[in-house]
Amino acid sequence: MTGSFQRWAVFGATLAASLGPVGATGAGVDPFQRPTIEAPVAAVADTGLETLELTGVSTLGGQTRVCLTDRAAGRSRWIEIGAGEDGFLALAYDPARDAVHVQRGVADRWVPLRKATITALTLPRTEGGAIDWVHLRMSDREKAREAEAMVTDILEVAQLGRAGKLRATP
Repeated sequence: MTGSFQRWAVFGATLAASLGPVGATGAGVDPFQRPTIEAPVAAVADTGLETLELTGVSTLGGQTRVCLTDRAAGRSRWIEIGAGEDGFLALAYDPARDAVHVQRGVADRWVPLRKATITALTLPRTEGGAIDWVHLRMSDREKAREAEAMVTDILEVAQLGRAGKLRATP
């Protein structure tokens, strides 16, 4: 074989190998297109974005910070827009949508502000109808101790009054 013929033979064999076996092409298939091999679909990595909630927004001095709460981890973090923490990057905040655009790795999503649940609270009131702030945050045990102390104070005032040791203030 001459050198030129040998080169053409190698070229032809390479071309035939790239096209696959003879008859492998069907109707409407381009014989010069390389066969595609479909890669198996990789499992979607857990990015942690699915369990995030936007639970707070603070804008102060032109800087906006958002509070992202991870329900699965039970942890919250305040992140400034344009900055990141623990691999979470707060890209943008849209006040019209009440949502923050968050990225972690190559995954990203808009996280909406968690809707507030408001329930009516029955506040303890004094006889005059004012809110009884003293007893609002007390446990039942603390309330009992407070009642005992008030009774003791009243008895002491009465004793001082009977002994003439109380001074009237104008």
